[in-house]
Amino acid sequence: MIESIITFKLFIWGLFLILMSICYFDIRKRKIPNTAVFLLLIFLLISTLVYEINIYYISFFITLFICFTLWMLGIWGAGDVKLLTVLSLFISPGFLFASILVVLVVGGVAALCEYLTTKVIPSRKSKGVPYGVAICVGGCVGILASMGQ
Repeated sequence: MIESIITFKLFIWGLFLILMSICYFDIRKRKIPNTAVFLLLIFLLISTLVYEINIYYISFFITLFICFTLWMLGIWGAGDVKLLTVLSLFISPGFLFASILVVLVVGGVAALCEYLTTKVIPSRKSKGVPYGVAICVGGCVGILASMGQ
């Protein structure tokens, strides 16, 4: 029992640290490094062996289709597509819609903050919305909810 609690805490900290590094890069440079997304994928794949995490291919393909379409339309960057697609691989189809809803709400708040900041400080030019932050929050919520199934 104690071992499972300790390993779960290690999983949470590992996931948190990787997602926070992705958020940091996205906020500072408006870019999500491929190495960080790859590290996240490797961490989550290894975690499937240790923790109660399943791989959900249907969520992956649904998200890949939607995100690729958004990228083709020029709405999302490639880093956002890769990040959400990797996270969706570990989100149950039952929680996928709720996770994407969290991404949209947090992303909307981030967009509003970016807009208001440029209005309050006219000399500040907008670099765009760091949508990776919203994706990390929604993906984390989805993965943790999926683990409880």
